[in-house]
Amino acid sequence: IMSTNTSELASKDFAQQCFNLLADIKRSMPKTWKTAIQPYKDEIATTSKENGLNTTDALLTIINKLNTDKLELSILKIKHLFFLAAYCDML
Repeated sequence: IMSTNTSELASKDFAQQCFNLLADIKRSMPKTWKTAIQPYKDEIATTSKENGLNTTDALLTIINKLNTDKLELSILKIKHLFFLAAYCDML
């Protein structure tokens, strides 16, 4: 019998995805990963402060905005990756 409900499972998957993406960035950019994700951390922090949101809601606000911008899919995926990794590093 599974003891977690769908929303708990989704949040665990989300957390695991963020953790994995941060680990991937650290592996692929061992010396520069902190510098690479800093602008994304700054944007999350600014969005949080300006809108009175916690970091999770700030991240979701940014992701939702990105999804409605007319970006190429490859650029969108990279932005998602870096924002999720930055978010994980902020936790």
